[in-house]
Amino acid sequence: MNDRRSYTIYMEATNYLYQHAIGLTESVLEEYFVNPRKKELNEAFGVVISSAEDWHKPKARNIKYKERWNDIEKVVGNYKLSYVINTFKGDPHKLYSAFIENISLDDRQFTKDVWLSYANCICGMAQYLNQFKDAKEMYKYFDQFKTPEEKIKLIKEISAKSHIIKTKTGWGFALSANWLKDIGMLDFCKPDIQIRNCLSSLGLCGKSDNAVFKTLVAIAEDSKKYDKTASAFKIDRILWLIGSGDFYGNRNIKWEGSLEEFISELKKKI
Repeated sequence: MNDRRSYTIYMEATNYLYQHAIGLTESVLEEYFVNPRKKELNEAFGVVISSAEDWHKPKARNIKYKERWNDIEKVVGNYKLSYVINTFKGDPHKLYSAFIENISLDDRQFTKDVWLSYANCICGMAQYLNQFKDAKEMYKYFDQFKTPEEKIKLIKEISAKSHIIKTKTGWGFALSANWLKDIGMLDFCKPDIQIRNCLSSLGLCGKSDNAVFKTLVAIAEDSKKYDKTASAFKIDRILWLIGSGDFYGNRNIKWEGSLEEFISELKKKI
């Protein structure tokens, strides 16, 4: 990547948002960039629990996580890492049984697969996070992974730890990266469909998670030379807003843009 080219992508994306999101102000946009680090390990673990809906998004309507959220919270001890460790002792089957006992689930194989995979990830990540004394120690460890290659190594480490039963689904690359992003690791991004479509359509990289992640991180690092507030998280959020048009929390904003139009216009400038 070229420094100036990267900064052009960053600024053009920001300008496109302002031009096509009717009612969007600078202060409102800044709200989407607020992403502080967690103060407690339980908070980071809470992000694992709440990732269920993103993880099973195509199936979320059937699983009804939102309607069952209070019951889920009770089963996992209100996001207490120690409760999950001491109660279920790293056994996803025990947690799955607790879900069955406390949540009204049907007996379809589909339901069992999804909820056991969910329990699998919760137990796996509980064991992973339990190695750290506190959130400060966790972030100190994560901050050691500085280059894009090192960051990818950390993402793959978390992905491997996100499931105990190896025959059941854990987190893949995108969701592991997304968890890091959501706990305030600003130099991480989720290589989701919006980011992938944008960067690959611009001819900047292929469509693999590794390639998309490395490219967006490179754009962010280059852009920091001109704007210290630039980050992979920030550019991720900007491109996601352009691609989704979902200004959650601000339903008065009217979106009149599209990712396709943005890419078409940006191609002329880079």
